[in-house]
Amino acid sequence: MSAGQSPSGRVAGVDLATAMAAGAFVYAVSLVLHQGGHALVGGLMGGHAERVAADVVLGDWNRLDERGHMLMQLAGPLTQSLVALVGWLAFRTQVGRPGLVSLVTWLFFSVNAWIATLELIASPSIGFGDWMAVLQDMKNAGLLRVSATGTGLFVAGLLLKGTLETLAQLIGNGLAPVRVARARRVVVATWTAGCATAMVGALYSPHGAATGLLIAAGSVVAGTSVPLFLMGRIADHPVGGTPLAVPRSTLMLGLGAVSVIAMVLVFGPGLVL
Repeated sequence: MSAGQSPSGRVAGVDLATAMAAGAFVYAVSLVLHQGGHALVGGLMGGHAERVAADVVLGDWNRLDERGHMLMQLAGPLTQSLVALVGWLAFRTQVGRPGLVSLVTWLFFSVNAWIATLELIASPSIGFGDWMAVLQDMKNAGLLRVSATGTGLFVAGLLLKGTLETLAQLIGNGLAPVRVARARRVVVATWTAGCATAMVGALYSPHGAATGLLIAAGSVVAGTSVPLFLMGRIADHPVGGTPLAVPRSTLMLGLGAVSVIAMVLVFGPGLVL
């Protein structure tokens, strides 16, 4: 039995069910905020959102001029960028004494930052998504697509470093093997639960199950997978303070359950406004 593990194989200090609930909660809220940003700005620009789903906003946008259409399309990724910034700032207040609040705020940072950044890379590259909807009708669209992709790659490089640094801070102090085991437990649990929540909601997407699952797989499953490749590297990034402690939280378990139910019954098919 390795150090830092109980006889059942549970990594000391991290409740698996609570970590998974946190993942489900943050992923669900993040996806809804993305589409909510589209709906809010589209409405402010003169359009009318009729249904807000986890992967699309349906409505009447005929009254939008070119500027309004551009702002509506950009509202989704910019909302996620703002949520990521707020998550990072909130996480910074917990450094040195990581707990459930640290986990939730780090997830809001990581999930939203990576979805927004990889969309900036992928959308102009493959010709689909929010950024492509903005760039396709502009002059020199080809050059702008290349520039947007290059900008996304530059941001991704910075974000890669920031994600590794904050993940190490989230996992907290301890022996290197114990920290890596703790990181694997936390990252895999939250990513699996969050992606499962998104995929279940996608089954009821207004696009249809096949398209909904494809969008979720590309934007969510792939888009938030980067920490999976970083969790083994935190051994080279020792930090001070205390180890991460995530005790069983009835509140978080409830929020996670409500998030999954809401994705299936409300935001999968779409909230009718």
